[in-house]
Amino acid sequence: TTSSLADTITDSTASVRNTIASNTGQLRQAIDQTLADLNALTELAEHKFNADIAAIFAGHHTLLDDEDLFDAANDRLLTEQCSAEWAWHQVLMELSQQYRQLDDAYLQARYIDVDDILQRTLRHLQGIKETLPFASEPTIIIADNISPSTVLQLAASKARTKQAEEGQIIWLAESSGFHLSPVLDASVCSPALG
Repeated sequence: TTSSLADTITDSTASVRNTIASNTGQLRQAIDQTLADLNALTELAEHKFNADIAAIFAGHHTLLDDEDLFDAANDRLLTEQCSAEWAWHQVLMELSQQYRQLDDAYLQARYIDVDDILQRTLRHLQGIKETLPFASEPTIIIADNISPSTVLQLAASKARTKQAEEGQIIWLAESSGFHLSPVLDASVCSPALG
């Protein structure tokens, strides 16, 4: 019985190691896919707009390419024996929170860049293809939160975008020649949505 208990423990340990290795591999693959996305977004911004907008996505790439983030997620995988999605979410949400607590308003607003990277990587981890709204006629999209990469893709497709209270997103939309109208009070919009 001591032998079968030892075999069970060995099998369990091997199973945990295999799961951790699998999660680590999935996370590395998702990060690599996101890095490729960011390269494509940088090229799109350079081609359709300008170097300043392209620099936003080059900055995203630099942030994501930091091995410390991957290592921190791997540490969570080892210590918490959680999924790659959970580990990555926790690490990037901590980073996002650090940005939100900065005193400098410009640096503080960089949390949205971290959130954009997080969502893009999570989609890759979950095998979810990114879909953007499509309209066959002129459409205005009003949202509380639109990621920089979504705005870029919509702007490149000539959609009109508006995000409340996010200077970077408004700047991106304005610099691409879009007319931005004031955000309506939600109570004014609610009856029409019903």
